Amino acid sequence: MLRRIALLLVILSSVVVIGCATTQTVPTGPGELTSIEIFEYGLYKKNKRMHSGKPHRETHYIKYKSSKFVNTTDKVPAKLNTMFGVKFYVNRTPKRGEVSYTVKWIHPPLQNPEVGKTITSQTYKGTARAGKDDWSSSIYKFDNDWELVPGEWIFQVFFEGRLMAKKTFTVYKP
Repeated sequence: MLRRIALLLVILSSVVVIGCATTQTVPTGPGELTSIEIFEYGLYKKNKRMHSGKPHRETHYIKYKSSKFVNTTDKVPAKLNTMFGVKFYVNRTPKRGEVSYTVKWIHPPLQNPEVGKTITSQTYKGTARAGKDDWSSSIYKFDNDWELVPGEWIFQVFFEGRLMAKKTFTVYKP
């Protein structure tokens, strides 16, 4: 079976504001992005799974119809099937239209033995509608033994090259 890194992008439709993380406000004019805010972070578990397409050789993106929040924490056990990440929303004036953003996960070196490539970060692009009622998530799941690397795992979201929000997780051996 092909080993893969599961990096999860979840775009969901309801919101429960319960946490906070680093955010940045960008001065804007009318109709522009004002900030991206992380409102929930920690451990998650999967509900329904739906593949997003053909797996990439080194990485594999999976969309989940929903993920269930377990608890707020920035300490993550390095165990198979552990899911952790963030939920965030885009603030924009006016609150209409979509905003394109870039997500980057920075982590200790991971070496996929099937492809022999070592990676220290993963990046993907996404879009979101503005407002607290329409939020996005980025969830990482440990699918393989070689991903279970302790250290700092950093989630970042960028808009037009500017860092807008960041959350650092500490992965540890249980």
